[in-house]
Amino acid sequence: MSETAGQAPAPPPKPAEPPPEPTRMIKLQDREKKVRQRKQKPAVLVVSRQGIPPATLKLDRPRTIIGRDKDQCDVVLDEDAVSRQHASVTREASGFYVLHDLGSRNGVAVAGQKVSRRTLIHGDTFIIGSTSITFQLANPEGKKG
Repeated sequence: MSETAGQAPAPPPKPAEPPPEPTRMIKLQDREKKVRQRKQKPAVLVVSRQGIPPATLKLDRPRTIIGRDKDQCDVVLDEDAVSRQHASVTREASGFYVLHDLGSRNGVAVAGQKVSRRTLIHGDTFIIGSTSITFQLANPEGKKG
């Protein structure tokens, strides 16, 4: 009789666990850091129309409404082509700023295309009526200051 006959069979070897993914963890931490930084970045709208000097409006509230109604809008555009509440720029919890058309008659155009919703990036310009509005981060990525 052999020695192994009285012993229980050896358990199958455990599959090797993959090593931790340090690169993935670093990427997630970098992304979280960028989101935190984005949340802290102030932004502005530069409003310009032919014959009127450009005006800069700091986006310091969660939602900025653009339209013709002086009582309900933060940016007032006195034009017939602009609805009472035409569009809004909202700061999402993620830190991104989002442009929303509020069901206006004539729409909002970005790069010549009508949009109902668009996440804004530094330098995006949108048109409402004959007014051009440029979104700018106070200190965009890659710039020191």
